[in-house]
Amino acid sequence: MDYEQEIRKKYTFVVVQNAQEIIPDPLVRELFPKIMDLKTAGYRQEYGNFVLPFDSSDFIATHLLLCEKRPDGDLFPLLGMKSVTLKSCDEYRISFPMLSMLETPETKNEPAKEVIMKILDDHRGRGTPGKIAYNGSFTIRPELRKDEVLKRYLWELTFSMLTNYYISYEIDHVLAVCATRFKVDERKVALGWNYIKNGNGVMEEYKCRALFESPLIPMELVGVKEKSQSASARFKDLWDERLTLDSHTIAVRKKAA
Repeated sequence: MDYEQEIRKKYTFVVVQNAQEIIPDPLVRELFPKIMDLKTAGYRQEYGNFVLPFDSSDFIATHLLLCEKRPDGDLFPLLGMKSVTLKSCDEYRISFPMLSMLETPETKNEPAKEVIMKILDDHRGRGTPGKIAYNGSFTIRPELRKDEVLKRYLWELTFSMLTNYYISYEIDHVLAVCATRFKVDERKVALGWNYIKNGNGVMEEYKCRALFESPLIPMELVGVKEKSQSASARFKDLWDERLTLDSHTIAVRKKAA
């Protein structure tokens, strides 16, 4: 069995949408704390014990996970990220998560927030708040970083899952803040992402207060379907066979039972 076949046998994509709405489901109740554990383990490894890698948006966001299928049927998250649309944030009356991520140790970083707010308000004005999303909280189990071969495949799996999600749910504009010390921004540029511009050119790298002065840079992907064909085609079979946990699929499962 070659490496890719082994990946397809051992791992599965899992999508958890709006956990607070479906938390009565036993599988969601089992999986949601594992998502929090994954984030805590991954972020503390890089940012220290006092980092808090979740906020109110985690309860309404979509969590995209790569899980190991254990022999006992258990699903163990190995990597994950979250995505939340502007529409969901507005409906639940919470702040779009990227805004707090722009704050520096010294200031609220209002000029940077104004750039992002203009983008968000443009979508509100066009009636497309469901077409723009924040993508963040990307996390890998720390122990997996030691396996260089697996790590390369994990990046490919991540971008396949991410782009297939946005294409499937017709989200065409994605915002993020990217960690430059891990060269995440360079990987994203190669996949069609752009640095966000303000009146003076590209928005600069800054030190993020929430991540203990780690350097981040704002980025966006506009036109996901057109720019992400190669990334989405990779491991598309895993995406097609994903486990989705949302109100609709859980209701269908209950009805069938």
